Amino acid sequence: MPTTPAESFPTHVESAETSGDRPAGRQAGRLRTLLGIGLGTFIEWFEFGLYSIFAPFFARQVFSAVDPAAALLAAFVVFGAGFAIRPFGGWFFGWLADRKGRRVSLLWSVGCASFGTLLIAVVPAYSTVGILAPVILLLARTLQSVAHTGEAGAAYTYISEAAPDNRRALWASSILCFGVGASLVASLIGAGLTSLLSNAQMAAWGWRLPFVLGSLIGLLTLILRRGLEETAAFTQQTRATAARNGRPSLFRGLWQHRVAVGKVFLLMGAGTVFFYSWSVARPAWAISVLHLDPSATYLGSALSDLAFVLFLPVCGALSDRIGRKPNFYLFAIGVAALSFPLEALSRGGSVWQFALAKAIALLVFALVASVTPAVLAELLPTGIRGIGIGIPYAFAAIVFGGLTPYLWTSLDRAGNSSLFLIYASVMAVLGAIVMYFSRETRGIDLSDVPARGAQKDGTP
Repeated sequence: MPTTPAESFPTHVESAETSGDRPAGRQAGRLRTLLGIGLGTFIEWFEFGLYSIFAPFFARQVFSAVDPAAALLAAFVVFGAGFAIRPFGGWFFGWLADRKGRRVSLLWSVGCASFGTLLIAVVPAYSTVGILAPVILLLARTLQSVAHTGEAGAAYTYISEAAPDNRRALWASSILCFGVGASLVASLIGAGLTSLLSNAQMAAWGWRLPFVLGSLIGLLTLILRRGLEETAAFTQQTRATAARNGRPSLFRGLWQHRVAVGKVFLLMGAGTVFFYSWSVARPAWAISVLHLDPSATYLGSALSDLAFVLFLPVCGALSDRIGRKPNFYLFAIGVAALSFPLEALSRGGSVWQFALAKAIALLVFALVASVTPAVLAELLPTGIRGIGIGIPYAFAAIVFGGLTPYLWTSLDRAGNSSLFLIYASVMAVLGAIVMYFSRETRGIDLSDVPARGAQKDGTP
């Protein structure tokens, strides 16, 4: 019999006697839950990593542009266009999570994402099918974007509801560890393939292999998630609404908590701009524009990702001790102080300078990446937590995520990269301001988050 979240974690719904029984079984349940949730995040980041890493190779296959820089820009346009459908994903999978259950939403999201990855793996070349090639790529990115929005909302909600109240940021940071681990694996695969295969082989068929692997990992995740059960918080909420003979409107709930929903949007934007510019846009830029060796660049990116993975739980544990706000304050200071020096370092002309700049940037980003899943869940009540995260997350992904690679690349080509650095710094500072005017949520009982309009928002 699968272990339920209430048995897997020492949450507030467990009795002292229950939490002391069958430690081996509880430990196995924890590992199954973390693996089932974490692999979904792994797939999302793995696909993003693959797209940015192998864009220089498949761009000239899928698009007709002769100029490599123009083809790369076209690939990033498709990357950004996929984000346009994300609000639908945030609404649909958020509704699914709050009405049918977190588990159901997680199953559908990983299935959708895996099919999109498989489509990219088999997309024909432009020389074979013409305009149909970029259309198929756009369809695949659309499926992935819809699924990833639902994945984030449901995964953030599930892990936050299942974790101990006093360890929520540490546990929530684990799904980001899976995500960054995926970027690490993607970078290592990029380094390995470009070392073993020639540029001609990579452009012809080598870039397809990692996307096939991604779809297989998605199938494994789907199997693991079939064994998950609902969180105690969702089960209690379902029983409570059944006792009241009806469910309140989700959109009415969103309106009642519009201040908290707005905060979710802005807090997502605070770190997303900085992260996408360094993790998505710059590796491809370093190869296409700086003409750095692809294999060495991917290896350098992998090492920076490894440092990020190791630092994430440290930042999460720190937040569980001192609160959520200090992490956002330190992040804002780091981005404002280091953006221009890191930009100069990344342009030094060597792989180690690029890798060092990216590593430092990701260490700064870890301050907010480690706590964001917990903070978003702590801002909203159980009844609208899935859709309350999913919809603003989707719009933030469009505004602050999907446009970032194209915006940064375009400004850099025009010689105005400093404008982007100012933009990223302003967003980081804005996130700190939002946290200053929010209550501290460290260690709160998620079942006690106010379920009506009388929220305790707006107080430092």
